[in-house]
Amino acid sequence: MDTMIWMVFCLLAAIGLIQAGSWLWSLLIRPRAQNRGYYVLPLTNDPAGLEAQLRYGLTCRYWGGARESYLILLDNGLNEEGLNICHRMLEDTCGVFICGEEDLTATLRGLEGIQRENREKKV
Repeated sequence: MDTMIWMVFCLLAAIGLIQAGSWLWSLLIRPRAQNRGYYVLPLTNDPAGLEAQLRYGLTCRYWGGARESYLILLDNGLNEEGLNICHRMLEDTCGVFICGEEDLTATLRGLEGIQRENREKKV
């Protein structure tokens, strides 16, 4: 029994070291590129798969390698339940926008304008 506890402890320690190593790799060794990333994710009206779609979009945004990245959720006729799921999951996340197909161009142009203003303020 004592060896089993030590094996579980060693396994958990190894998993922790791997997680810490990947975190250091992503932040220190592999710096993010100096470009911007726009990820457009069309959403379906399936409440069961909506959470998985949102998690996929956030994962792509995080691991995409861009210094500034934005996730634009393309509303393809989401009902109220789907919009509520989106707002609850993304309430503390910045850089995520929900827009319809007709507003996509305006949203992208608005993001470019915001970035241009931020660059001018830094200089």
